[in-house]
Amino acid sequence: MSTENHATEKVRKNFWQKKQKELTVDDITTVDNDMLKRAVGAAALGNAMEWFDFGVYSDLAVTIGTIKKSHYQYKLRR
Repeated sequence: MSTENHATEKVRKNFWQKKQKELTVDDITTVDNDMLKRAVGAAALGNAMEWFDFGVYSDLAVTIGTIKKSHYQYKLRR
């Protein structure tokens, strides 16, 4: 009888919780280390390219704005 109590205590949970199913081989995800390194490297490279693009755009926006402003001021003076 003690083994029966032990087994029922193992399965017994609160009445609102569902019984958890046991894991199978298909439930476990494994990651290949080489693929993980490639994915992290690609994400880092993409992030660096995005920041470079943002920096170039910011710099060119200020430069072009300054050039156009001086060009229009020159036209107004004439």
